[in-house]
Parts: sequence; structure tokens; C-alpha cells
Amino acid sequence: MAQSSTIQLLTRSWIRPTDCTKWSQEWFKNELLLSEGPVRIESVGEIEGLCELGMRKAKCIYDFKITMRWEADLSDGEKASGDITALEVMHDLDESDYTFEYTCNSSKKEAKDLFENNVKKTLSKALRAKFHEYPKVLMETHGNQMIVDPNSISQPPSGAQTPAGTAPSPGPSASPAPSGSAGVKPSTKTESAALNTSTVKVDGAFMVTAEDLWSFLTDETKVPMWTRNPAKIKPEPGAEISMFGNNIVGKVISVDAPKKMVSTWRAPTWPEGHFGELTTILSQGSDSTTLTLRLSKVPVGKEDEAERNLDAFYIKSLKQIGLIVGLIAAFLYGPSGPLKR
Repeated sequence: MAQSSTIQLLTRSWIRPTDCTKWSQEWFKNELLLSEGPVRIESVGEIEGLCELGMRKAKCIYDFKITMRWEADLSDGEKASGDITALEVMHDLDESDYTFEYTCNSSKKEAKDLFENNVKKTLSKALRAKFHEYPKVLMETHGNQMIVDPNSISQPPSGAQTPAGTAPSPGPSASPAPSGSAGVKPSTKTESAALNTSTVKVDGAFMVTAEDLWSFLTDETKVPMWTRNPAKIKPEPGAEISMFGNNIVGKVISVDAPKKMVSTWRAPTWPEGHFGELTTILSQGSDSTTLTLRLSKVPVGKEDEAERNLDAFYIKSLKQIGLIVGLIAAFLYGPSGPLKR
């Protein structure tokens, strides 16, 4: 699956959590019945854990502990058996990272030899390969279920917020500004002698290319993925901007795709007719792209509000989308991700 296909999967609309625990349990019960020479997995027993695709499980989308029963036919017609327990089957493990606990119920030398050479080595290797295959099959089977058609939803998903027309909601008040975000600079005078202004800045790193992040920021068919509202925007000088239910408006001043865009920007609580200037900068590194938002001409007294809104409605909302892109890329391309073209 090409990187463009991965991004296209996410550009139809926003992403919703999808519980895949039951499907995963059935998949393991069927796919882990492996056989390696005289040793086989006879049954899959208890499967503890959960699997959820989507935005809520930022650190772990699946985590299982799986107990299996192994058997082997001995030369005297008897059977040797025991348990294999995969202690952690998690999305962030490499194939060599899976660990097991083993038991063997026979004291015969032949059984012990099979246990040491076939169960602990050969069969365990086959299980590791199967665990490594699981996330790819998971995404192929359930990736499309994460997509919500915006045309079928009259209201934004539960929990979605927009800057209110009278009092923009800054998101959770306890959430700190992202690391590296700057504070408020000393105020300066605007053309209007009656209005003092300041500048605020926030930034965040995303596991996507600058080109892909630029697309999320400037393509009005993709912007609703993270704003949860229809958007009007084009990366062209003079183009009008309307976002968050028309609560944020402005016009594009200059464009240097996919690195920089400057636009006017106005919040609903600002003095009538006053616009700030938002500079959007994308800096691509070796393994991530940094997005910097610098908003100047912010009315004094509105700095904290502006910084919170930029952090909550731009950086944090985009990070939710960036998380899924990164996870899908990790599943499909490995740790290097899609930045290693």
C-alpha cells in the first residue's frame, strides 16, 4: 500500500475509535493454531486485553496476553504438552521483542528435547512472525471503519469544539502549552493608537511529511478532519479563509508551499474590524515535521486566549490526525515511517 493511499484513507473525513477486540480474539484463535514438525499449538485459551483503533488510545491501540496449549506426539505413542503464554502482544513491539512463558508436563527426555528445541525455539519463532503479521491484517480489515462520512453527520462528533462566537473554548484548562511554544512578546502599537497588540507562538511535531501536513492545513476537503466543521480555504494570495463554523476568518497574504503561508486572522472576541496576522511555517526534519504558528497583532488581554486556542484547535487537533497517520505508517512501513521515501 503506497503512502498516498495511506493518506487518502484519512482524507475522506475525520477518524472515529473502532473497537476491534472481539475480531482480534477470533483472529488469534484461528491463526495461532500453528504446527512446526512434531510440535503444534493445540488450542488458544485465554486472551486478555483489548484493541481499539482511533484517537483515544494515544499510547497503545492494542495490548494482549495470550495463553496457548501446545502438544507433541512422542515415539512411544504418548503425548507431551504444556502451555505457552505470550506475555505482551503490543503494537510497538518489534518481531524479536515478544516474550513467552513456558510449561511442560512431561519429564521424559524426548519430551524435554522437543520442549527445548521445538517449542521454545521453532514454534516461538513462528508465533512471533504471526504476531508481527496481525497489525497489518488488522488495518487492512478495519481501516475503513475508522472513517466517518461528513455528509452523513449533521453535527460534529461528540467532544468536538470550536471557538465560540462569544467566548472561544480553549480546550482542557489543565493542558499545558506544547513544549517549545513561546510566551507573549512585548506589546507594540498598531495603526490604531488606541489598540496595543502582542505576538504569541505555538508549535508541534508531526510524524508526516511537510507536503502531507501542508495538505491537511490548506485543502478545504481535508481541513474538516481536524476542525470538525466545513472550511473555506485555498493556498492562494487573496483567497478568503473561514474555519470553525465561521468563527475564524481571514485572507491569505502570501504562500510558499509547502513551507510557509501568511494570512490575516480574526477571532470572534476581538475588537470589531481588527485582524491579526498568522504565519504558518512547516519545517521538515529527518523523522518529523515541525509546525510553527506565529500570530501577531493579538490585542493585549487576549494573548492567553489566542495561545490556548492555537494550541487546542490547531496543534492538538492536528496531532490526533497525525497520530493515526504515524500508526498506519508504522504498521505498513516499519519504524522509519513514510518520511523515508
